[in-house]
Amino acid sequence: MAITWECYKKPFKDQWIRVLKAETNQQISDTTIPGLYMRYSATTGRKVFYLGCRIRGTSTHRNILIGRYGDMNVEDIRTKATILRKQLTEGYDPMQELRERRIREREAAIKKRKVSDLLQEYIDKCAKLTKKPATVSTNIAQKRLYIDPVLGDMYVTELKLPILIDFYNDLSQKTSFSTANKVIWLISHFWKWCEKYEYLPLNSNPCARIEKKKNPKIKYTLLDIDGYKKLFKALDDGIEDSPYHPRFYKAIRIIALTGCRYSEISDLKRTEVALDRRVLDLEDSKTGPRQVPLSDTAIEELTKCLNETKSLNTPYVFPGIKDITKPICELRKAFQWALDHAGLPHMRIHDLRHSFITIGANMGENMMAIKDVAGHADVTMTEWYSHLSMDCARNTANNIVKAIVG
Repeated sequence: MAITWECYKKPFKDQWIRVLKAETNQQISDTTIPGLYMRYSATTGRKVFYLGCRIRGTSTHRNILIGRYGDMNVEDIRTKATILRKQLTEGYDPMQELRERRIREREAAIKKRKVSDLLQEYIDKCAKLTKKPATVSTNIAQKRLYIDPVLGDMYVTELKLPILIDFYNDLSQKTSFSTANKVIWLISHFWKWCEKYEYLPLNSNPCARIEKKKNPKIKYTLLDIDGYKKLFKALDDGIEDSPYHPRFYKAIRIIALTGCRYSEISDLKRTEVALDRRVLDLEDSKTGPRQVPLSDTAIEELTKCLNETKSLNTPYVFPGIKDITKPICELRKAFQWALDHAGLPHMRIHDLRHSFITIGANMGENMMAIKDVAGHADVTMTEWYSHLSMDCARNTANNIVKAIVG
């Protein structure tokens, strides 16, 4: 419902303004000073004065608050209105001054925002809404371990390229180039967020100008068919003879039989196992939700695992040893025990995934099918594994030469 006003003109005097009471809203213009008017609210009884005037040399019209009656009398109001009219006719714009003052106050407030506090705000307002939970956890750890100790107490406006270059170089020496690159990647995203919220100037992000380096290429250890036989024998022995819980070895066996990533099996939920359709329906993975086709052997092993934990009130196929409400973790020590027991060289659990894909590539399996099994975003990553086996490459070279020379 629109507010209606009764409008009329009358010379302002304290005698009648002081006792003014009405049942309707009123706008009364002063007859002595052009543009000066009062608004009376019938609801609150407040009497507020304004000056309406056009700024000289522009088409801009302003209605400027003078003050409220009671805080000021008529003489004070007329004096202030007269001064404002003179300033406005000279081109002065009080609203522009107010905006500029607010900008200065905001800039001063921004200069007082520390990196640690503002980065936490970025995580809460942006990262938690747009990133996967695992990525958010990584960002929180990067902030706590690397950024806060060095940059946390600095004001965000103090972050400059030389400071970030020194930070990157020191961090890469203490950790690795890979870790330092990921932390700078987080700072870059944080900087872009600061630009959007006007904490930092637009297009001021210096992170792209930091010369980033790569870790030396890792020499992956791959299992051949004989190596797999030795490993599976060691996993069986580990269930009976090792100091580690049998559930560790059963989880490692499923990783080896599916080519899945470590976390895809360690965090596997019972609801994600669809044995009737012979797949794992992963709710989330590095490339998003995906289906993992299961071999007959993998189905047999998963069936045993599901039956063994059926009586436990847990959502996970491989629940934690001490807390079954959480997924199993830290398979590495049990895996190293199995490698030592089998007489195999040191390798990472992730190398089981590399081995799985490489054997499929070396057997001549369809690369698109292997891509689907591995859950790669595109076949380019899958094809990379086909170059890992020197024996396969050597055999290919011999076959080509034999064809050439007849």
